[in-house]
Amino acid sequence: MKKLAMIVAASALVGCANIDNEANVGLAGAVIGGLLMAPVGAGDGQAAAIIFGSVVGGMIGADIGRRMDYPDLVQVANALEYSKVGQMTEWENKSKAVVYQLVPGHWYRPSSFETCRDYALTMITINGSSVVNHRACRQSNGNWVKQYDYPWNTR
Repeated sequence: MKKLAMIVAASALVGCANIDNEANVGLAGAVIGGLLMAPVGAGDGQAAAIIFGSVVGGMIGADIGRRMDYPDLVQVANALEYSKVGQMTEWENKSKAVVYQLVPGHWYRPSSFETCRDYALTMITINGSSVVNHRACRQSNGNWVKQYDYPWNTR
């Protein structure tokens, strides 16, 4: 529980920039980074690893969120709607010099009123690449809504 509190606290610091896509994806990246670093070390070393993972994850996530425009979000929705499991969809945002690659997972129904998919989104820039795992659900009106980001778990 103490680990989770440290991850949430560090994540909140990273995600406070703007309440928009940048902040949302940055916060999710911070949580993922903290969770990935939680098993490292013990005592103060573990706390430092969690904080480090949260900060780095938040920076990567915020970078992805900052770069996505409305047309990119439309591409995400189309890939989720029409791509087969494991079929990579790639597109380029020339105005921001970013290439995105989305690989959707299986369809599933966590409730009777929505259909969801997990997916991995890779962002490639001149500075390198980063991957964030997401879950999105299609609402009754046909719109896809990102639920949250998470470390991959097996289904």
